[in-house]
Amino acid sequence: MNVIEIIDKLKVNADESLDQLLLKMDNGKEGILLVVDNNDCLIGIITDGDIRREIISSGPNSSSSAKKIMSSNPIISKSDNSTYWQEIFNQNDIEHLPICDDSNKVIKLVRLSNYSKESNKKIPVVIVAGGRGTRMGKKYSKIPKALLKVNGRTLIEIMIGKLINNGFSDVTLALNYEAEQIINHIKKLDIEINIDFYIEDNPLGTAGSIIKIAGNKKEDNILILNSDILFEVDFANLIKFHSLNNNDLTIATSDYEIEIPYGVIEKEEFKEIKSEFEIVEKPKIKYDIVAGIYVIKKEFLDELNYEEIDMDEVIKLARENKLNVLIFSIGNRWIDIGTPENLKIAQKLDRLYDN
Repeated sequence: MNVIEIIDKLKVNADESLDQLLLKMDNGKEGILLVVDNNDCLIGIITDGDIRREIISSGPNSSSSAKKIMSSNPIISKSDNSTYWQEIFNQNDIEHLPICDDSNKVIKLVRLSNYSKESNKKIPVVIVAGGRGTRMGKKYSKIPKALLKVNGRTLIEIMIGKLINNGFSDVTLALNYEAEQIINHIKKLDIEINIDFYIEDNPLGTAGSIIKIAGNKKEDNILILNSDILFEVDFANLIKFHSLNNNDLTIATSDYEIEIPYGVIEKEEFKEIKSEFEIVEKPKIKYDIVAGIYVIKKEFLDELNYEEIDMDEVIKLARENKLNVLIFSIGNRWIDIGTPENLKIAQKLDRLYDN
């Protein structure tokens, strides 16, 4: 656990706008804001996930205030006992714990520590960057998805920077559409590590090139990333989870929430509408969606004798053969840059994923 005692830059009032919150979230670098009243007492917290959900549900031009976005009943502690803090972290899915006095003023903030990044150094990474971006429309028809720009930086540039910051040094790009355009772009960047390229002669599906690349690697596990996503994930925890559970395949998932903009009738199955029922206004449905992030055991990939295959088929084969396949939730800090609307949203969210 890390104890943060300088917290003034994390404090906001309930009337601050979404743009102000984004700026303060970026400056605070902690992924959390503390909403306080005129007496400096805590009345709520805002995580970067709360801001992300607001932008996705209300659009990038949302005029919402902190009061609307905040969680008004946050988990806090009034104890100064670190053992008790750890128990709270163990029992709740939180990353930060405000420590308050009897009047609910925040004294300090406790953050869960990440596992060491040292273990990432030897893990080979394959970035699948061969997509055309057909959902992006005519405006982007000549641009491979990996070269779409978010606030002046390409997606592939953002992803490679994230990998370097997390200690990875063995990165291969699996390329197809406009491969030379991507290679030329990478070569112009000031990158601290060597990047290898695998160019498909013919389309091999979303996993065919991964199998080919894995054949030349010596490490036990390989990290796979789609190139058209922005996300925040604790890579060290992901890889540790994969190793400790002896997984053949770990599928990272993201929390995805859909709000139905109507009142919905809830009734027992097969009963007529005249039976007892309830109307739920604008319910939210949550799903675990496949995030395009995987850790796969090399031994499993070496056994796949396929020239062309998609990742969903790889997952199906692993399950059919009773291999160990588990999911690892990365929370809600994830967005797919597959449509022009999501690209606009990403321009707002970029700073929250820049680690």
